Amino acid sequence: MPNPYVSFLVPVYNTGKYLPKCLDSLLGQTEENIEIIVVNDGSTDNSAEILEIYRGRDTRIKVITHPRNCGLLEARITAIKFSSGRYIAHVDSDDWTEPDFAAKIVEYSDNFTYDIIAFQFSLDFLSLRKKLLKLFELRDGRKNYVAQSCILKNSAAIFEKYLAHEITWESCGKAIKSSLAKSFCHSLPTGVAAGIIFSEDAIQTTFHVCHARSYRCVPDKSYHYRCGIGVTTIDFSDFDTFRTRLKNHASALELIRLFINETYPPFEDYQNRQFHLVFAENLQKCLLNSISCLPYENRCEGYSLFMECYGQKRFLSLLGEGVCYIPEELPISHFLKYSVQYAKLFLKRNAARLKR
Repeated sequence: MPNPYVSFLVPVYNTGKYLPKCLDSLLGQTEENIEIIVVNDGSTDNSAEILEIYRGRDTRIKVITHPRNCGLLEARITAIKFSSGRYIAHVDSDDWTEPDFAAKIVEYSDNFTYDIIAFQFSLDFLSLRKKLLKLFELRDGRKNYVAQSCILKNSAAIFEKYLAHEITWESCGKAIKSSLAKSFCHSLPTGVAAGIIFSEDAIQTTFHVCHARSYRCVPDKSYHYRCGIGVTTIDFSDFDTFRTRLKNHASALELIRLFINETYPPFEDYQNRQFHLVFAENLQKCLLNSISCLPYENRCEGYSLFMECYGQKRFLSLLGEGVCYIPEELPISHFLKYSVQYAKLFLKRNAARLKR
């Protein structure tokens, strides 16, 4: 048997309720020359028992167990290192795929030519539909999250499309050539992946688009992204969770900057160009969702922590451009104490509210 055409990589952490549907969708692929690498990332529910049952059913399933929870990025890296397929495809353990996903990857690869093959995906909501859809609209500006079909065979063109957000940063729904995926693992500074549970997609996809020489986006909706569990329903009103999220985002942005500047040294002025899209989206999600979810007494502290992680200069720059705004609930006195510049920007951006 030749090396698998596709390695499906599935990190698992306490998703026993949804895991069977995910694994059934992968075992039901019409293209049989695949492997399924599952990393049990220290689950404490019944995920381990479910994995043992499925491993006994089909030899294409390989299970690696982390003795403790290491975070999503670390689990993905473990899976990549154990994979042997021509392409790898990340599948979250609460999601599922269409039965022809692997076959379509092989078909669209044009004899394994493309470094990245991007599929469309469906958003499947379990709860909080309106709130979650608003979050996705903020991130992308498109309700249906449909990227334009295209073929790119120029590294610079791929990078520019990513900066313009015409290539989304989600890892799921993309097939990545194995050599490119493995080079990502070798590129990370030692220990940096441990504990990262947010922004892992942005970290991986930025590396991939910085090093890809060919990219193909196809119209097929082959991946189902389940919203309403996991990270999409974490209670961000908890200040410790908020702190973890901010620090994860800040670490991710430093890695993104590292990848970009290593590949495109002239891009040192990233703060002042379209890279704002990568940074500003994290900013908007934090401001419009996380900080506004905090208890009132924690919101000032939340802003202070935000500036500690991201830098007051960057925040001021985006505030002045209108990329973000200051929620009405926060007291003006909190912002006036930082600087005259901050006060001027605040007054300018909130003139209408202050007149009321």
